[in-house]
Amino acid sequence: EGIGPFEGHLSDMYVFKEMVEVTVRSDVGLVYPPDGKGALVNRLGFEVYDTNGNLDCETLIQQKAIHFSHFRTSEAYRLGVFPIKEGDPSQNRGLAADVFMRDFKQQCL
Repeated sequence: EGIGPFEGHLSDMYVFKEMVEVTVRSDVGLVYPPDGKGALVNRLGFEVYDTNGNLDCETLIQQKAIHFSHFRTSEAYRLGVFPIKEGDPSQNRGLAADVFMRDFKQQCL
């Protein structure tokens, strides 16, 4: 079942809120279930990698969307789990999302 046109203030957080509410069929506000297993939207971004480049497939396979925020991208780089080791992580976020999708297909599907 798809989500219809979104009305109101457009931001990634409101889109995720709408996605969660359509799925669970109740108002959740802007506070979601905790990140990790059981969360519909993953806000940890690249922190789902471990330091060896392996993804947490058990958690990811249950989720409907992943949010690669600027903050979590910087955190993933600081923790050594960002999938691109060279350059500025904020400048490589889009490329890293492509790497994530490749890794997800190879490791989790």
